[in-house]
Order: sequence, then C-alpha cells, then structure tokens
Amino acid sequence: MWLLNTTTLVLHEFINANAPPYAILSHTWGPDEALFHEFQNLNNIITQKIGFKKIAEFCELAESLGFDYAWVDTACIDKRSSAELTEALNSMYKWYCDAGLCITYLVDVHKAAGTGDESRGAATSESQADTFRESRWFNRVWTLQELIACKIRRFYASDWSEITAHSLGENIITLCSQITSIPAEALWDLRPLSSYCIAERMSWAAHRHSTRPEDITYSLMGIFRVNMPILYGEGHQSAFRRLQEEIMKKSFDTTLFAWRGHYESSGLLARSPADFAKTPELGLWGVASLSPFSMTNVGVVIRPCLYNGGLASTSGGHLTQAALQCDVKTEEGWMVLLIRLQRVPDATCFINGRARAAWRRVDCNTWDLIAGDDLTGTASQYEDMIVLEDDHSELLGTAVKADDLRRIENAWGRTPRSMVLSLDSNSISRARVFKPSQWKR
Repeated sequence: MWLLNTTTLVLHEFINANAPPYAILSHTWGPDEALFHEFQNLNNIITQKIGFKKIAEFCELAESLGFDYAWVDTACIDKRSSAELTEALNSMYKWYCDAGLCITYLVDVHKAAGTGDESRGAATSESQADTFRESRWFNRVWTLQELIACKIRRFYASDWSEITAHSLGENIITLCSQITSIPAEALWDLRPLSSYCIAERMSWAAHRHSTRPEDITYSLMGIFRVNMPILYGEGHQSAFRRLQEEIMKKSFDTTLFAWRGHYESSGLLARSPADFAKTPELGLWGVASLSPFSMTNVGVVIRPCLYNGGLASTSGGHLTQAALQCDVKTEEGWMVLLIRLQRVPDATCFINGRARAAWRRVDCNTWDLIAGDDLTGTASQYEDMIVLEDDHSELLGTAVKADDLRRIENAWGRTPRSMVLSLDSNSISRARVFKPSQWKR
C-alpha cells in the first residue's frame, strides 16, 4: 500500500504487513481532487487544487495527532493501473480496519458556535446536528464500509474543527446509527459483522449512491468478506450478480434471497441493494433444517420446503410458495417467510440424476407469512428444483423457439402437404404435428 508522509507529503510504498501506524481519511470526492500521479511530481499546479489543500490539511492534522503516515484514496491508489486498482479496492476494508485512526471530513457540515461565538458561518448545536444528518457523506456507497470498518473515529467539520457530542448535543455513534439504520452495536464493534444476516447488511446500502454504477457493488466486498475482479463497464446488475454468487460460495444464509422488488418475475437473486430496503428482523433456521444451495449454469439449485397454501395456478404455470428457511419477526411473533414461485412449462433439468422442474419467482414485491406449525403439516413438502435467473429464462425461451422452428422446417420439408402444424400460444410450448388421419372433421 502507498502512504503519504504527513510532513513532506511524499508517497512511500509498504508491504501491508510492514506498514507503519497510519491515519486514514474518510471523505466525499469533490470536483478538483489531487491524484496519485500528481503527488509523484509535486509542483505549483497541484498545490493550487482544492483537493490538494484538503489532503495537506488532513496530513497536518494527522501529524498533530502523532501519525507520521496517512492514507487517502485519491492520492494513494494509482487508478491508471487496473491491477493496483483491483488490489486496492479488494483491500480497502482491511486498510480501514487496520488504521490507527479514521478522520472523517464532512465538507458540508460547518463549525458549531461556541459560547458567545456569533461569527459568520458558525452554527448552533441544533443546526450542526441537522446538517450532520443531511451530510452527503451518509449517502455515498464507499463511506458505508469506512463507517463500519474503523474502530477509532473522529469527525471534523468543513474548517477542520472537531465535531463532538458536545457540539452536536448527542452521542455521535448513536446519531450515526439513527441516520444509517445500522445498529449501534455494529458501529461500536460490540458484535462481529458476520452475526448480522446478509439481508440486513444489504439493507444498509439500499439508499446509497455512487458516481460509477459498479461501485455500489464493489464497496460491499469487505462487508461480506469476499473478493472479486474489478470490471468497470460491466454495469451494476452484472457486478451485483457476481457479488451474490461469491457470497453463495461462502455462506448458507438464505436471507440473500429475502428481498422485495417491483418485478413480475425474477430469479432468486436481487438486482440491487435497493431491493433489500426496509428489511425486517430476520432469523435463520437451525442448521438441521437447512439445505445447501448453489448457482449453476442453468440457475440456482435449491431444496426449499414448498407450502401448498391454495394459490391458484394460471395459464403461465403452476404456482406454489417456498419457505426461504428463515423467519420474520412480526407483532404476532416469529413467522415463516414464503416467496411465490411459478413453474416454467416444459422446462425440466436434471439434479443428481433426477429430473426436476424449473421455476421462476413471481409477484416479487410480495412475501407470504405463516406460523411455523402450519409449515410442518401435510400441505408442505421438500422438493429439489432449479430457479432460473433472468438470462437463463431468456436463453430457455430462445432455445425452445429455435427448436420449434427447426421441427416445423423438418416437418414441412418431409411432407409439405400432408401435415398441419399447431403451435400453442405459450412461447415455451412444443410444436405438435398432426397427420391427416388425426384431423377432427
């Protein structure tokens, strides 16, 4: 990793294990940031940048607090190198964890007025708390992991005056918890991050934004302890899909599928952290009740408990409800969470040598809840299945249509005048060929 000398502002490279104690900056990017290659050639041009002034003042503060070195994302990552960028983004959560101090700079929060201080730009405790709540820092994706990872934090206003419980009128961590909906225990590092279910951790990012769409995903790698190649240009849905697939390789936490979105049909994977907004308190089933699941090249293989709760099937296929192997806390107590699945007509896959039906999630904005005792009755059963993701479903439809066309071509080619072809209106139905002897007159 690269670190800035807080006195000379010269960059030095260290092997992570040999890095000296350092302070780390958490901030939001502005329009005139000073970058890595500019710090390798300090001159009058770079020193005129607003971003350089911010880094210089940060280093001055870090030095006054006893740190000889400091890390800033703008200056300490060579983004011209894809290899270095990938290493940095995959290591960033750990770098914030290992920092001796995280200095959080809120450029849009102003100094609080002291006793008798009526200077222009000063703010009362109440108004500083208001601007603190509204700070852009709480809406950016990268600052989420910076808030969670750091063990020792200090917050500073736009003039580098420290924001304290006294200046805000309340405890900073408590206020951060209220703003972000992240439990205070997580911010105090009183509970391991892994003790929070996947859906809850996803919900912390549901309302955050980024300049580059893929960063919504890349900023979550450390929170879920996964590593991924960095592929800017792949799009946010592709990146988020890869993140979920990496999580599936390391966790049996089925709350990964406990999301809601305004989609008519979908696979089991969410399209964005926004789908996890307003996640209620969830609890995993005991290990004895869990079954493994995995991603394949035809969809997610899973063995849920199906509940035949009286859903009416449609022309699109048989409907059922599947328990996600987790419970939801409600006013009436803990209830089993069910999602709705619809069978894909004429789509069969083989799991462990046995033919199994393919399904799609439908009514994706709806959860059904039942008491746990109701799930253990005769109306429920476990079933191996494959749930198709969007691209798998599209490929299946394309393949079936192409196969139907080939059958039509072959049928007309052999006996062009003695056969009639009948196609079902459903796009995934097979073509049926009737000889004249089978015609109804």
